[in-house]
Amino acid sequence: MAAVCALFGCTGEAVGRVGAAHLAVDAGRVDDDAGPPPVVCTLTQGYWKNHAEDWPVSSLVLGGEVYTQAQLLTLLRTAPRGDASLILAHQLIATLLNGVDASIADEVADAHAWLADNADGDGRLPFGTASGSDAHEDATDIADALADYNEGVTGPGHCGRAPVQVVAPQ
Repeated sequence: MAAVCALFGCTGEAVGRVGAAHLAVDAGRVDDDAGPPPVVCTLTQGYWKNHAEDWPVSSLVLGGEVYTQAQLLTLLRTAPRGDASLILAHQLIATLLNGVDASIADEVADAHAWLADNADGDGRLPFGTASGSDAHEDATDIADALADYNEGVTGPGHCGRAPVQVVAPQ
C-alpha cells in the first residue's frame, strides 16, 4: 500500500468513489502490485471544497509536501487570482480525492513534478506563479486535463450523471 500512496499522493486508506458511497480498502489487505481501487466516477473541486465530511483521507501529498485536510480546504477556498500554482492545486486535490485511474495518471505525475519544480522558498502553496510565464502556461495545461477528468469529460465520468450514449446513424 505504501507504494500506491507514494505514487498517487494519498495517505491513509486507498479509496475509490462508488456513487455517493466510498469503497475503502484496508491497507493490510491490499497488494502493492494491485494498484488503487477502480474509480467509478468523479466529482469536481467545488464538491470537495464544500463536502469535507466526504473526504476519504485526512491529508494529501502535493508536489512532495504533506498537507492536512484543514490546509487543503484553505487552499481550495483561496481564489487563484491568476496564480497557476493554485489553479493546478485545486484540480490536483480533487483528482486525488476522486481517485486516480490510468487515464489521468500521467497528468497527476506531471502535476506533482510541476509543483515540486516550481515551489517558492518555503515550498508550500501558494507559490504566486503569475500569468504570462512558461510555468503558468504549463501548470494551466495540466490543470485543464485534470479538470476534464474531475468534470467527467475524460475518465470514468462524473458522479450522478448518466453516461451519454452515442448511437451511430445506420
